[in-house]
Amino acid sequence: MELVPGGSQVSQRLARSQMRRAGREQVVIEDGSRPVCSFGVTAGRGSCLLTDTALGVGIGRLTAYAYPNNGSLTAAASASHALTIVKGSDTTTLTLSKAVVAFGHENATKLSVRVLTRYHGTPNGRVVLGVFSSATADYGSGVLSAQVLPPGTYQIVASYEGNASFTGSTSARVTLKITWTTWAR
Repeated sequence: MELVPGGSQVSQRLARSQMRRAGREQVVIEDGSRPVCSFGVTAGRGSCLLTDTALGVGIGRLTAYAYPNNGSLTAAASASHALTIVKGSDTTTLTLSKAVVAFGHENATKLSVRVLTRYHGTPNGRVVLGVFSSATADYGSGVLSAQVLPPGTYQIVASYEGNASFTGSTSARVTLKITWTTWAR
């Protein structure tokens, strides 16, 4: 038997003569002693797709066990193969509903943060807004408190800190301008 890791798909290939001789029908792929996927064998071949939560970040030791179709629980095992799972990459974006607001009315702009991933899974954790030493927001969006920043032009970034499954990332800078109001002078 040969275990072939290929991206997120793991295939088990057996020569047809070996399959006929052994009478095998079901293959279970295990990480240690934990099953991660299984499949039936047709014409000496089969494969299964690992779910996005089947293996955690780190090195998995995958072994394929082929079970005969006669009801026996005795399986033929492949050699164990290492499969390294790395943290998924993500991209953080920050948008402002208004780029210019009057001093005292900073809550008129909504800061929206989006963390997108290339792979399956939902990033969770904290997003920290740069430039605002006292303003942080959880994943999603936030509103500035009035009179937190004096009038001026600010560059703001959102940094997703990452978690056990995702690396974390920082958005491009967006500009917020806070202007004087006639009553604030």
